[in-house]
Amino acid sequence: MDLERALATLSPTARLCIVLSYQEGMVHQEIAAATGLPAGTVKSHIRRSTLHLRQILSAYSQLQPEKPT
Repeated sequence: MDLERALATLSPTARLCIVLSYQEGMVHQEIAAATGLPAGTVKSHIRRSTLHLRQILSAYSQLQPEKPT
């Protein structure tokens, strides 16, 4: 699974928080101001979504054959 498909498994709100945080480099307060969500909700979306993506992509990387070094 590639990153685009992994991101598609998130809710639209969680995906927006992740993209604004990691791709745009925004901090939680900036994301809260831009989305109208409480800062605690933004933080929760980012934390849970990061763990979810890590789990999905980790499972994917285990399926890939190792490349010779």
